[in-house]
Amino acid sequence: MVQASLGPRKEAILMAVVAEYVRIAAPIGSQHLFSVSNLHLSPATIRAQMAQLEEDGFLTQPHVSSGRVPSVMGYRYFVDRLMGRDPVRYSEIRRSVEALLANASGEFNEVLRRSLVLLAQQTNYTAIVSTWAPAAERFQRIQIVPLSGDLVLVLAVGSRGTVDRSTLRVDGGVSDSLANQASNLMTASLRNSRFGSNLVVPPTNDPELDALVCAVIAVLHDSFGSEEVDLWVREVYKTAAALEEREKVTRMIEALEQQLLVVELIRGLVEQGTTVSIGEEIGVEALNECALVVAPCEVGGEIVGSVGVLGPMRMDYPLATTAVAAIGAGVTEAVS
Repeated sequence: MVQASLGPRKEAILMAVVAEYVRIAAPIGSQHLFSVSNLHLSPATIRAQMAQLEEDGFLTQPHVSSGRVPSVMGYRYFVDRLMGRDPVRYSEIRRSVEALLANASGEFNEVLRRSLVLLAQQTNYTAIVSTWAPAAERFQRIQIVPLSGDLVLVLAVGSRGTVDRSTLRVDGGVSDSLANQASNLMTASLRNSRFGSNLVVPPTNDPELDALVCAVIAVLHDSFGSEEVDLWVREVYKTAAALEEREKVTRMIEALEQQLLVVELIRGLVEQGTTVSIGEEIGVEALNECALVVAPCEVGGEIVGSVGVLGPMRMDYPLATTAVAAIGAGVTEAVS
């Protein structure tokens, strides 16, 4: 975060430059800023203040004799010190989220799929949804079903309606009675345990029952023991169009194709409490011309993923942060 205050005059000019650059996507000159802004300052004063902002690192001049654009430091100051959230827009988006997710039945993946569409619609940027837990599910029921011969079917029913099916072989097969005992014992012991957690069922001192339970636990660990990550991206072209240069677009697309890298990057930002990353702050060179806005998604108080948008550095940050925060809160509410 930028610590030192620029003072009211420079802050007003920086805000005006940011707003106008977002609007016209061209470097901003002092005379142009005078003509379109409501700064109540002379062109000479605006020119002098913009030159000082450039010297201090908040503005930069892309080309000789051109106007100026905000630097990463300038955007960071704007986001941290000057930007506000529009409460009316936030409420409007929250209502849109509630309407869109009303019949998603709390199913995690469906909620995220719908939120991805809404993110792109509300911001006009590339929407990104990531998860780093196996659907944030918790066990609700374990059902063991004897099949033909030595084959046994294991059904793991999750809190969000997911049903995982696995099979294992048990020498000599399993009786219906033993399968029912094991199902009831495991359901009672594991209910509300998170998928992927260390699963423990107390021994019963019945060797046959305990052996079956151990075998089923091993199957469940194989299915859920390793953390999975998912990345969903929608409408990359919206950000690509703003970057203009083909090489920058190619690098951005290549970066987004590295799913694990992007998810781990976003996870790190979310866990640090960082909601806005600008340019080189993102930590991926291919995204140095972009800005990333994210919000966490929680289930049962645990952060399991995020929603967000990727756009050009000249992003409409008030709009993006308001939309992402509203949709993130809506997703958390829908799956809780």
